[in-house]
Amino acid sequence: MLPPFLGLKPKGTWARAYEGGVRARVLHRLTFRNMEDREQQIPDADDETFHWVFRDPVINDKPWSSFRDFLRWPTSKIYWITGKPGSGKSTLMKHIRQSLETRNLLRYWSGGRNVLQARFYFCNSGENMQMSIEGLLQSLLLDCLRPIPSSIIQRVLPARWEVACLFDQDDVPWGEEELLGALRTLLMDVYAHQKFFFLIDGLDEYFGEQSQLIDLIMELAEETNNLKLCISSRRWPHFHDAFMGRPHLVLEDLTDADIGHYVEAKFEESSAFCQLRQREPENFERLMRDTCHKAEGCFLWAQLAVQYLTDALSNGDSIGDLENRLGELFPGDIERIIEKIIASLDEEERDDASRIFQIVRSCDDFATVLCVALADLEDTNLAKMTSAKVMPVQYKESLSKIMRRTLINRCQGLLDIPASNEDEDDSDETEEGSDDESGNESDDEADEEETSDVSSSKQNTITNFISHLEIKYLHRVVKDYIESPHIWDWIVSMSSVRFDPNLSLCKANILQFKGLDPLSLSMSEFWFHAEMAIKYAVRCMDVEGNVREVIELLDEVDSTGNALTYHYTNPTFIDRPGSLGEDDHWATFFLPSVSHPNFSHLMVACGVHQYLTRRLRKEDALMYELWKLS
Repeated sequence: MLPPFLGLKPKGTWARAYEGGVRARVLHRLTFRNMEDREQQIPDADDETFHWVFRDPVINDKPWSSFRDFLRWPTSKIYWITGKPGSGKSTLMKHIRQSLETRNLLRYWSGGRNVLQARFYFCNSGENMQMSIEGLLQSLLLDCLRPIPSSIIQRVLPARWEVACLFDQDDVPWGEEELLGALRTLLMDVYAHQKFFFLIDGLDEYFGEQSQLIDLIMELAEETNNLKLCISSRRWPHFHDAFMGRPHLVLEDLTDADIGHYVEAKFEESSAFCQLRQREPENFERLMRDTCHKAEGCFLWAQLAVQYLTDALSNGDSIGDLENRLGELFPGDIERIIEKIIASLDEEERDDASRIFQIVRSCDDFATVLCVALADLEDTNLAKMTSAKVMPVQYKESLSKIMRRTLINRCQGLLDIPASNEDEDDSDETEEGSDDESGNESDDEADEEETSDVSSSKQNTITNFISHLEIKYLHRVVKDYIESPHIWDWIVSMSSVRFDPNLSLCKANILQFKGLDPLSLSMSEFWFHAEMAIKYAVRCMDVEGNVREVIELLDEVDSTGNALTYHYTNPTFIDRPGSLGEDDHWATFFLPSVSHPNFSHLMVACGVHQYLTRRLRKEDALMYELWKLS
């Protein structure tokens, strides 16, 4: 039985604030790391593309089901968008989600009322949640629950609501059964009068049995009368068998005009192609027409071909050379064009590209711009020579710009920094003080302090933005091809010297570890870089010739941890955040069950037994020398 005071219902303004807090906690519990990343990384459709999807099918085109009619009428519940790799399925799905036309057409089906939309983009190169049914269900639920009254949320997730009323934090993990039950309750019970529209992209990137995902989609469609689903996938047998008999379209059959607009727009962005068009308009038109024709409906092929030809023209190729290059490319063959792009690099460029590809592939977490840039530094001794001090934001910005250029010039855009909804520019200006020149010093000091706070906050925002910018492959097809065994061996062989990406990443994480601010340090941030440095050290420990250097790098991790946590153990530091004793080691934070642990204890816990062996040998040698002197 609950204590009496828990049964009291708050009233008035406080009640609304209390309910808002509970609601926020429940909704936040549905989120997961980098939940929005995949949608942000999908390029927006160009202005002149994909408008046809909301029009009636043209008789002369290859047959396809009217998407317009699917949205307007209750006849069909599932629409399948399929196509070959790189044909633009995800871009079309994002365009459908963002288009006002989608909402307007759905209103016919809902009798003029708003339709609640939810979406999920499967991604097999991201978080585990981004390729799981749990991630799908959490995303759909969150999108559905955000705009609806709290009373509905309380009925859909009663147990979670109760926990949020009693506690600030809910650590119980979600299960597929609970999530699916909540979604069914929402659709078929407490909000059955509401219409819903779900977009689910990339079914082929689901990590699990395809039949399980297909069954889930079919069950949702069959059990409900208020739900429409637009789904997309490659034309794999399981999906073909399940959805071919339903309304669908094959994307590469319908995008010739879109690719024409895209190729022309990209050529016009190049000053070299603009000059070519003025000099040789007929040859330019023929080259553009042949490029579009060879794409065979594949946007990715067109994108890579345009880049390949643009670089060649900028390097002095004639129109004849460009036509020969285009002639060597097989229609729609993405792998062939990737190989040509890499082969076009000179020896030094290949060496640089090889290192970057190896570093990105070896990244255990996300390949952030900052981490990859630090791992690719020419001075390989910086991790040992640099002292622990806050890394200036200007230095991070400089590294970020250099890495952007490297990705363009060396990796030829095959690796990319996807567009983000965050704004990197620092155009916001702090407001200047009043023109009143009263000479009030205290006011001036207050203004200076406030400006300083704003500037500091802004620097932190920029630093956080740069630190989390992520490097990704241009497309899943590019990743799959480059990391295939025979191509990967070729990529690695391009490096002119023996290169160990794990050793470089160990050093990069030590540099980031040393660059943390001890006065605004969070233990999660502290442990992340310490753990990653140790993890990469373990991976390269057994490589011939690495042991001594790795031991030295681990010593740097230890000394850096001591420097960063100095104010945790120093009794003279009044505001020390923690309860470490003066003689305690920072390993205490991570080995609370061990009595007075030190770095050697941590190494044993992390499985780095070589470190302990080396340390014991060193201590034995020291004791022997002392014995000889005595």
